[in-house]
Amino acid sequence: MGEQAYFLVFYPFAFSAVCGSELEELEEVREEFAARNIRIMGVSVDHKYALRTYADQARFGFDLLADFWPHGAVASSYGAFNFESGAATRHTFLIAEGRVVDSFSSPIHQARAIARYREAMDLLT
Repeated sequence: MGEQAYFLVFYPFAFSAVCGSELEELEEVREEFAARNIRIMGVSVDHKYALRTYADQARFGFDLLADFWPHGAVASSYGAFNFESGAATRHTFLIAEGRVVDSFSSPIHQARAIARYREAMDLLT
């Protein structure tokens, strides 16, 4: 694998219960992913200042990106935005060499399984 790959992890909102536990789980495996040259980038519609506070409090070692304005534009471009709730859906994209290698999602109330991330990573080998 040449350049670094990354998981673009859309989630509804910072500070919410399911999102928090899901992102904490990603933090626990971050080094495992980094050893395979895969970076994690979380994306929500929260403001960058809220995300900075959230990342600092939770001690996340990966980036949280703000899709705040235009509201949800990035999530929308990936088909990962719920227009009724005004939030990103729970959708993940593995991107490598400028293309989407894999994508998966879960219902809004359910965290994505770490096993599913590992399945996606195996597509890179």
